[in-house]
Amino acid sequence: MNKAGGPARERAKRGKSNAATLHHLKYSHRLVTCSFDKTLLFQPHGFISALTTRLDCATAVAAGKGGGTKLPEWVLPPHPPPIFPLDPALHGVDGPVPLPMSVTWQRHTPVDMPDGAVCLTASEEPDVLLLLQQDVCKRLLTTDPESNPHFRDLVASVRSLNRPVSIIFFIKPSQARSPLFEVIAKLQVDHGVRGVQQVSSVEDLATIVCNYTKAICQRPFKEGRMEATDGFSFLPSTIKRGLACSAASRLRGGGGFRFPRRDLVCAGAQTAEEAEKLWESAVRAWVHRTWLSQLGQWHGVTGEIATAIASVYPTPRALFEAIWQGSDENSSLDAVQEKATTMLAALPIRRGAGVLATQNRLGPQLARRIVTFFTSPDPLDEGAS
Repeated sequence: MNKAGGPARERAKRGKSNAATLHHLKYSHRLVTCSFDKTLLFQPHGFISALTTRLDCATAVAAGKGGGTKLPEWVLPPHPPPIFPLDPALHGVDGPVPLPMSVTWQRHTPVDMPDGAVCLTASEEPDVLLLLQQDVCKRLLTTDPESNPHFRDLVASVRSLNRPVSIIFFIKPSQARSPLFEVIAKLQVDHGVRGVQQVSSVEDLATIVCNYTKAICQRPFKEGRMEATDGFSFLPSTIKRGLACSAASRLRGGGGFRFPRRDLVCAGAQTAEEAEKLWESAVRAWVHRTWLSQLGQWHGVTGEIATAIASVYPTPRALFEAIWQGSDENSSLDAVQEKATTMLAALPIRRGAGVLATQNRLGPQLARRIVTFFTSPDPLDEGAS
């Protein structure tokens, strides 16, 4: 019996190994199909050709140097096509292409078979990308959005899906933008549309659809990266150094930059006084991490600079009060900014450690940008970025 079962076990083991092989980034683009309304085969003209070219390039890049873009021979047919045209609404709101001029994606998951082969089972990704062409855009812009029946129909269609929807406006460059901005704002703020983009060429449209496809292909490989020890590997090294203690605390506790939960923080406290101290310490640590993160977003702020600023001014409020200290309603903004810039420019910045440690000052250029951010009444002031 054992001899007879040996080959079967070997085949089953080989099937599991083969299925695991497909869970690799180089096969990610071969296991996702981009489905779309078959109308897109004909309009806008040239879209499918441009999209196919970009998808082929993305698949080749994912496969890597010397890697093939085809699935191995032990994967049972049918193999998923990279693109697939469909009649809209043919499979209901939960299926592929639920709306006219929409794009959706299907993921094909490897399943090992007893004979060592691998079959693929399809599942629908929730994301929907909706293309609105010139004629639809004109109807949406005829009147105020809330009183426009075409706008209400669009919103009703999007809400009926109960899926994350993004919209692309395919418009001419010369079309008036102000009414369109109002439509975009209402779609995102009031009606939960995930993203809205505007394009005026077939090439740009194909690039956006390709980028969405690439993101969905790589989704399984990126979902857990923020919980991994190298979760911040995509950030510049200068920012990573400033967030080192923040990242370490985040990764150990798994809490991210979310506000701490009091019941979890105080779970091990023996007395009410000890619980209060633990809670205050957790809140201060959260404020410090968040402040470091915000400082790291300024262009030119390295990890050492962010740490130096946060050590002297532990919160944004502390820095704000220091900038405005000694001023009153009679003080001019220029005088306040000049005084604060001088103060902040003298902040010592320590780099390195031990005998290699050096120390210099923040300097007026970066100090002026930070001060401008906290004092300028103009939200578009370029000097604050």
